[in-house]
Amino acid sequence: MQQASEVYARILPILGDYEARVLADDPMMTGDEVLDRAMRIAISTLGVQLSRDTFDYLHSKVAGHRLQTSALREARQTRPRIFRDANGALWTVLEVEAAGMVGARGPRCLVFECGSAVRRVWHYPADWGACDAEHLEALSWET
Repeated sequence: MQQASEVYARILPILGDYEARVLADDPMMTGDEVLDRAMRIAISTLGVQLSRDTFDYLHSKVAGHRLQTSALREARQTRPRIFRDANGALWTVLEVEAAGMVGARGPRCLVFECGSAVRRVWHYPADWGACDAEHLEALSWET
């Protein structure tokens, strides 16, 4: 696993650039597909050959790192806002840093969550936290 650790240390700093390129080529790919393809390109660029097991290990290590980083980033975010929409559904809204997110369209975004639905809004007013429920519901449909 020494080889895996060395490759991990070398690809982690450059992986974001490859992910952005892969996503630009095919915006319909899932985050896992983007990561997989970007890792293959980065590893090939480094001139390293890995077994399938080592690649899978690296993939899970990078994905785990992303989850940890994401959890820490979200823990430092703004206080969530909760509201009910016109249908009575309960929504939670919070502003999060988007740096490092695959497909990010800006430095921050609003995340609206309700049950199994999640929406990200990239353009929103600075005073979104003062908006009433009706305005927040309309804002959740913005892209």
